Amino acid sequence: MGKIGCSRNLEKSLLLINTWTALWETLFPRTCPVCGRQLIPCETDLCLICERDLPLTHFWDWRNNPAEQRLTDRIAIDTVCSLFYFDKTGSYPALVHRIKYQGGRKLGRLMGQRLGKQLLPLAAEKGWTGIVPVPLHWFRQWSRGYNQAEWIAKGIADMLQLPLYPNLLQRQRYTRTQTQLDAEARRTNLQNAFRLNPTIIPATDQHWLLVDDVLTTGATLEACINALQSVPSVRVSVATLGFAGDL
Repeated sequence: MGKIGCSRNLEKSLLLINTWTALWETLFPRTCPVCGRQLIPCETDLCLICERDLPLTHFWDWRNNPAEQRLTDRIAIDTVCSLFYFDKTGSYPALVHRIKYQGGRKLGRLMGQRLGKQLLPLAAEKGWTGIVPVPLHWFRQWSRGYNQAEWIAKGIADMLQLPLYPNLLQRQRYTRTQTQLDAEARRTNLQNAFRLNPTIIPATDQHWLLVDDVLTTGATLEACINALQSVPSVRVSVATLGFAGDL
């Protein structure tokens, strides 16, 4: 009788959960962040059409790819990978916008898992020590409620089974938004904006995977890399969801 009673209670609990889930999705339907269409149960983060059309870069199979060239001209870097091409005139910037500004923590993590899956062979080859998200200034993180780079990094860490170090880097100076600045103005804007957390003493000879949402001019990543490489014999690789460049 005890086992039968437990089984019936479990069935009732599952029925209640399914009912509430169906009601919630009726009132607050899940939508594709790219095209806005309502997602069906088998779709997780993107609709099947937008997932099929995601403009993948394949940088993980491409040495000296355009993302690496953008950074290696100015700074020592090991590997740079982006998941998809980020064209401001296309549909996919809406994906990053939802992650960044519209509470898209779960979406950021799911997209990070997509990127992490592609990085698995490189992780075995490079021997990354851990994953470091590009930090936000405390005021910007407080006003937004989260750091989108950290949630993307969590998704990558899920797939690569690497430790996450969200506090290794600090943004010590509040800077104006980079959106409307050219490449040189972005670098000037970010001078001395990042530092290593003074309460953490990182070891030498590490290889960090630095994570951000989009690689545009590379000014933010360059400033973070300079801070990480203030420790002797440190190497840095970079992973971003988007790469602002041509297909």
